[in-house]
Amino acid sequence: MDAKLPLQKTSPPKQKFELFQFLYKYGTIFTIFALIGIFSAANPSFINGDNII
Repeated sequence: MDAKLPLQKTSPPKQKFELFQFLYKYGTIFTIFALIGIFSAANPSFINGDNII
């Protein structure tokens, strides 16, 4: 009789955080928000209720 060894469940390898993939996917929107923040700090009237629409 063959004694079967119990199968050990191995967890799948953890995916590492890949900065370049993240920036490729979300970099444009972060850049837009960063530019809006920079220009708003430099000029208080950059975005206000009068010039949004």
